[in-house]
Amino acid sequence: MTLCVLDLSDLSCPLSLLELKRWLHLQHTEQPLYLILKAGSADNQDVLSWLEQQQIRLQLIQTTGTQHHYQLIFKEPQC
Repeated sequence: MTLCVLDLSDLSCPLSLLELKRWLHLQHTEQPLYLILKAGSADNQDVLSWLEQQQIRLQLIQTTGTQHHYQLIFKEPQC
């Protein structure tokens, strides 16, 4: 199984949000998806706000001095 990872740590707003939307559109939520963001960057705010609106949580996996690695957690559909 290959990992599906999107590294946004080198992109700035609004490119990071546009790339995230494009990438998610191409993915299947059955497989784990991972996101890398620049640590402490104001450029992350649009991405974080949009993910919250979509009810997609981020689970922190790892931090380095310059990056935060997350797994995307999608809200389970209500029956």
